[in-house]
Amino acid sequence: MALVFSCALLLGAPEASAQAQEAMPKQVEQPAKGLEKPAPNESNHRGTPVTVQHAGDDELGSRLALKLKETLNDSSLFAVSDRDEKKLKVMLRTMREFEGRPNSSSVYSLVWVYSESEATLKYFLDEQIGLVHEGELESRAEAIAAATERLGARYSYLFE
Repeated sequence: MALVFSCALLLGAPEASAQAQEAMPKQVEQPAKGLEKPAPNESNHRGTPVTVQHAGDDELGSRLALKLKETLNDSSLFAVSDRDEKKLKVMLRTMREFEGRPNSSSVYSLVWVYSESEATLKYFLDEQIGLVHEGELESRAEAIAAATERLGARYSYLFE
């Protein structure tokens, strides 16, 4: 049978030639070399690595720390990370403004440091103190995230 198809191809018979081409296995097109998508790896992170460390036992301060982590995580400028790597650390310390009035407001202190790794000395970058009320948790977290972004841009050469 293969001999008939081969002869038909050589002699140019149109019906036999079409049947012979249909009987042959189809070639699957392969993408050109170098055009494949590179496999994602861990070095392609989405932004500046950052971590938030909170100390304090007041509820409002804990909610501020959580809101700050959420804000940083939602931003494409940051990659919230607990890994031992080069990163910015936002160290947040909070306490109630008045002990007799829980959840009315909290005093906070922020310190930004650059950490090469957990085993090395941290480098002081900036600090801030403030007061946060119940109704301004989201806006305060966004303001702290914006300040963190400015520091990340200012010291971006440390991550190269």
